[in-house]
Amino acid sequence: MVSLPKDWIKSNELSQGDTILLVREPDGSLKILPEHLQIQDIGDEIARISRFPMEDEDFLRRYIYAHYILGVDQIQIVGEKIDPKIIGALSEIVRELVGMEIISVSSKEIVIRCLTIEGLPIEEVLRRLAQLIISMYSGLKSIFKERDLEVVNSIVRFEKDADRLYLLAVRQENKILRRISGLRGWDELRLILGHRLVAKYLEEIGDNISAIAHYASHVIEMDVEQSILDDLIDLMKLVFDSFEQVTDSFFAENLMNSEMSIRRFIEIENKIVEFIKEKILNENLDRDISLYLRLVLENLHSIVKSSKSIGEIAFNRSTRVMLKELGDQKV
Repeated sequence: MVSLPKDWIKSNELSQGDTILLVREPDGSLKILPEHLQIQDIGDEIARISRFPMEDEDFLRRYIYAHYILGVDQIQIVGEKIDPKIIGALSEIVRELVGMEIISVSSKEIVIRCLTIEGLPIEEVLRRLAQLIISMYSGLKSIFKERDLEVVNSIVRFEKDADRLYLLAVRQENKILRRISGLRGWDELRLILGHRLVAKYLEEIGDNISAIAHYASHVIEMDVEQSILDDLIDLMKLVFDSFEQVTDSFFAENLMNSEMSIRRFIEIENKIVEFIKEKILNENLDRDISLYLRLVLENLHSIVKSSKSIGEIAFNRSTRVMLKELGDQKV
């Protein structure tokens, strides 16, 4: 049992039965924290690099990406003489990251700075990702319905934009994590974990759509029967109508819409299996056509699985919100 100063209790608006957190410090002392979420002002994080372990472009990309998503605000690369090839490679890499700019370049120093607005909400990034996926789906429709193969390049560009937004979402999440302490931070941590998973699922869906566009270009060139393409278009419409519903339910924290979305995706999974049995296995299709159609459907099935997972996260999030509204803080 520990007696706490009355003034401290009042200033932190605590009452009997409230929870506090005891944190053991490195010197063995104990720090007492109220349940309130504490946001620490940690200032800018600056990384100073005097030597790269490797200097090929693939390594440099992964290395700069890692600094970016960890929330580093400024990267300073210094040396006696920096190879112009490294400068050129870094210039290309930085263009792939939202908010990152090279603000100073010389033969002895390169300074890369993140100019992203710190207050940018993660959910706004996720909304943009979801909107981008719907735009990619519109491109898929043009490929299958109008046999417009020029759209493939647009979808590939959209997919790169989706990757950039995913990296931005992870960065913003890590920036928040660095500032959180206190027991109530667990609610925030669970929210961030949900955001991280949704961001990853959205990024994977973007990859799947890009793959479908690639395989679709082969299908169209092989002159598949329009009836098969029409059925495929209808199936894709079901998938992406449900995708819109599930993302809306996530942002709106709507329990029943989340549940309905999950049920629809289970039905769609069965429809994809039926499509393969009825349209591919039972039809006397050319071997290559059958292969590419299977690849399209496998990626479509992956989209359904990722979307259903978003629905499960939305369901859990909505349940937690409802319980809080009922005054149950034990979730």
